[in-house]
Amino acid sequence: MKMDFLPKSVLKISALTFAIAATASCTAMATGTDHQTANAASSTAITLGNAATTSGTNDTVAIGSQANAGLNSATAVGGQANAAGLGSTSIGWQSKATAERAQAFGHLANASGVRSTAVGEAAMAGGNNDTVAVGNKANAGLNSATAVGGEANAAGLGSTSIGWQSKATAERAQAFGHLANASGMRSTAIGEAAMAQGTTSVAVGNKSMAGGMNSIAIGNEAKASKDNQVVLGNAGQVQSSTAAQSGTVRIVTIDNNGTLGTMMVDYYQKAK
Repeated sequence: MKMDFLPKSVLKISALTFAIAATASCTAMATGTDHQTANAASSTAITLGNAATTSGTNDTVAIGSQANAGLNSATAVGGQANAAGLGSTSIGWQSKATAERAQAFGHLANASGVRSTAVGEAAMAGGNNDTVAVGNKANAGLNSATAVGGEANAAGLGSTSIGWQSKATAERAQAFGHLANASGMRSTAIGEAAMAQGTTSVAVGNKSMAGGMNSIAIGNEAKASKDNQVVLGNAGQVQSSTAAQSGTVRIVTIDNNGTLGTMMVDYYQKAK
């Protein structure tokens, strides 16, 4: 009778494969220094680094000196990184993701709201939920706020602040541009140093300002300081535009029904 035998190398590989398969569903690994060992508390945890710790019951990862992954499916990577929330991710030295599904990326980045995201050095995404802060020292302070840019500050509920040092500090306020500032509720400021201070006001243009409620200022340095006022361009721009006109100059009028009309300037002066 003829018997065929497998080579020893094949037998060794098969045995190794069997061993890996047998332990794949229940793996814990902890590696630290001689003085302070890493602690892998769950059966599917990976812990690497001096005094790194993992908790929860499954799928936690802590990599780095004193890194901590506190709840199920949490991931902490970096020295003193802390992923304390369920399913949270904290990557970067001293970064923190302390709420459920929060994400923090960068040195001192802090995501403390549920489903919040903080990206950048010392970026902070707070509130209770759904905040986004992207940029060094960017801050999204209340629910559903979004701050993008270095030192951008979206402090109002549902506010949006995009641009270096931009500010949207009232509920649903929107600021776009370097130093843009929307401080009125539901106000909008667009342009460098544009300011929308009144409730539901709109300022569009560099250094434009809408101070009154429902006011609109459009143009560089345009200013609408009274309620319901609409200003297009500043006074100097209007004068320059008028001087450049030719032919008959007319004034645009509007009645209570919203119907537009025109009249000659001379007729208007006589009518007064």
